[in-house]
Amino acid sequence: AINAAASKATVKLLADTKENVTISTPYVTLDLNGHTLNGGTVKAKPALTVTARVTVMDSSEAKTGTIMREDTAENSGVSSHYVIDIQGAGWLTFESGNVTNNSGNESGKGASLVRVGDDSVAKYPGLNIKGGTFTQDNFIVIKVDRGDLFLNGGTLSSTNSYAIENWHRATVKGGTVNGAVAAWTYSGGLSSDLTISGGTVNGDVTSVNYDSAEGKVAKVSITGGTVNGKLGTYTYNNGLAATTDAAKATIKITG
Repeated sequence: AINAAASKATVKLLADTKENVTISTPYVTLDLNGHTLNGGTVKAKPALTVTARVTVMDSSEAKTGTIMREDTAENSGVSSHYVIDIQGAGWLTFESGNVTNNSGNESGKGASLVRVGDDSVAKYPGLNIKGGTFTQDNFIVIKVDRGDLFLNGGTLSSTNSYAIENWHRATVKGGTVNGAVAAWTYSGGLSSDLTISGGTVNGDVTSVNYDSAEGKVAKVSITGGTVNGKLGTYTYNNGLAATTDAAKATIKITG
């Protein structure tokens, strides 16, 4: 149905389905309709890959529509993968529904729930979250490799990892973030900018220069909203080390 859909069409799930789907036609809307798109445990296959301007929503009254994989601690780092991967010209507007997985283990291996962009590919895809829930307790929820994240609503939750790990650009304007939020940079990547201008962050906010890279700065700007957590600037080399070197990592608070 997705492959047959024309631009501006809506594809509605009529039942739960277990498959790995790519949406490459622009302006298609995927309506979860209270059902589940399950990507299983197929190696290197997201449940949903987005390479065009796409909207995901859930028209069901109970908002039980879900996109997921079945990863566990046991297959983390072996065959676990992203639930949603946004690449190329992809721009996903997520209005309602749920995204969930259980990747991540005590060895620190796992797969992010959602990836935006690829730092080895000079494209700038994006993710605009207006509602819904994104949950993964033991590994990253949203990883911005390259491109943009706009959080305008909804809830991101990670008990033991980063709710947002940003390596390029991310803006928190609304919604609720339960978990750590961080801007990261490294010698082979881009300088990163994370702005918090609204919403609520229940977790620490950090700015990290992964390898003390010269000429690359991890920046956090807090201009509004509420942060219930610690703020810190760090370098990283087999662990976080606090730094006051503003040429490497900064946090700026105004207003």
